Amino acid sequence: MDRAERRGACKEGGRRARHDLRGAGRHRLVSKEVSRRVQYARKAIAEGREQNHGDYQKLCGLALDKNGNKSQYNCEKWKFLLDALFRCSSECCSVMKKNPMKQYEKETGRMPIVATMACESRLRKEHWLIHGCNAFDAKRPRSQPMSFWTEQDVLEYIYTRKIPYASVYGDIFIGEDGKYHTTGAQRTGCMFCMFGCHLEKEPNRFQKLAETHPKIYDYCIGGGAEMDGVWQPDNHGLGLGKVLGYIGVNYEKPSDAEGG
Repeated sequence: MDRAERRGACKEGGRRARHDLRGAGRHRLVSKEVSRRVQYARKAIAEGREQNHGDYQKLCGLALDKNGNKSQYNCEKWKFLLDALFRCSSECCSVMKKNPMKQYEKETGRMPIVATMACESRLRKEHWLIHGCNAFDAKRPRSQPMSFWTEQDVLEYIYTRKIPYASVYGDIFIGEDGKYHTTGAQRTGCMFCMFGCHLEKEPNRFQKLAETHPKIYDYCIGGGAEMDGVWQPDNHGLGLGKVLGYIGVNYEKPSDAEGG
């Protein structure tokens, strides 16, 4: 895929993602796994079939493994999201990245090389343990040569080989613990995404966004309205402040918090 083709795929993915978020009011919370469970469990509840639904069972902490023990996939901590005024979804990455790439594969016959790492999530680790780095015989062949790398491997590689990188990460240094760290952002991604933000120390990604991109911060946090019984983005903003507040994530600007 040349630069023009990549730009076109990203542009189309971004357009679809904005439509998905603003048109349907579906928010990305906690993790892909939890958001997907909430999304489908709520659908099952609406259809009156939740009692035997796997995602609902896991959110209630009732799922069992093959030995009759409590399943490791239970996530009852997030059951309260079933009653949220907003919707949850795990489909953003599909809209932004996977679907455009599938379309490109279909049109060109080329298969992807991706840089995902097993350490980034349980699902990616499980996928790597099953398929390894190269899944040439899979239904969708792909190569993931960095699957066994860790974040420390990446930072060490960049640091020791003096490879240029985005300024948002700040400087890379070796801490007293002997590990590599960055003075800026630890990880980056879509600035509208809330996956994992409940795990971050303050200032979290949205508080940092308030300092670096105040207008985008106001658009993300502000706005929003209840429409047809569902909290959704409106013309004034995405309304993420209400969503973040619901899961207990502080999104206030550091200056506002100090002043209050």
